[in-house]
Amino acid sequence: MKLQFVEICGFRGFRERTRFEFPGGFTVLSGRNGAGKSTVLDAIDYALTGTINKFSVKEAKGGGLDDHIWWVGPERPDAYSVSVGFVDDHEETFVVTRTREDGSNVDVSQIVQRLCKNGPGIRASVQTLLQTTLIRDEFIASLSLDLPEQTRFNVVREAIGNLVGPDYSARTTTIVTAANAAKSKQEGRIKELQSELGRLLGQLTEARSDAERSTDISEALRFIESQSISLPADLAERSVALRKIVTDRKAALKEIEQARILALGIVEELAFFRSPQGDAELSRAEQNQASGAE
Repeated sequence: MKLQFVEICGFRGFRERTRFEFPGGFTVLSGRNGAGKSTVLDAIDYALTGTINKFSVKEAKGGGLDDHIWWVGPERPDAYSVSVGFVDDHEETFVVTRTREDGSNVDVSQIVQRLCKNGPGIRASVQTLLQTTLIRDEFIASLSLDLPEQTRFNVVREAIGNLVGPDYSARTTTIVTAANAAKSKQEGRIKELQSELGRLLGQLTEARSDAERSTDISEALRFIESQSISLPADLAERSVALRKIVTDRKAALKEIEQARILALGIVEELAFFRSPQGDAELSRAEQNQASGAE
């Protein structure tokens, strides 16, 4: 049996009747979060089992799972129904329809007989059928975690359906390999994101430093423009010329500082000679000079 179509109306987020046709090969459902990709799988699960098995919590405050399976938004839909169609190698179709009012149109035993190989000759249930065929990404993610040995055993046993019969080790190996590949891919993506985060943090630090220096740079540019300085047009030559001007100015500032220190000493001397004590010293020196001349 191959999945042929899924048709839903008034189911979860779909108010209007919507039909998904599936070709004979692979099918990829693509869309943003909340577009309804998982609802297609939920519809298959609900049509065959009467519930959505991925939700472990069936009852909660404000309404349980049964209160949110069907459309609860405004504008009542035309119907509340889910239909899933299958086709076998002889082009014979098998359709399971479940409505909110009347339930399923097909008995559970008939579903197992039509969808399971060897029909009633195996010990299986619809839940087992879904566990071994409807593999969700949540289940693959659970296998990729570092689970305790007993927990991993239980998860793998659920994957093979607790069936007694053929050896499912190859199937289990495929599932574990896929889980490990998904885990490795996730770890690689995490490393890429960490590297990208480090690069962005470096850029943020540089931008912050530039912002802190922007005031000083602007003031320096305004000062240079206010001076009557002839600078080359080439940016590199202008940078060299500015460095030379800064070096010359620093040397001139050192000489000015030395002159200032000498001037401070002269100021003290001038203050002494202009004082009465200085005048007396000068008078005595003049008198001594005159006496020595006679």
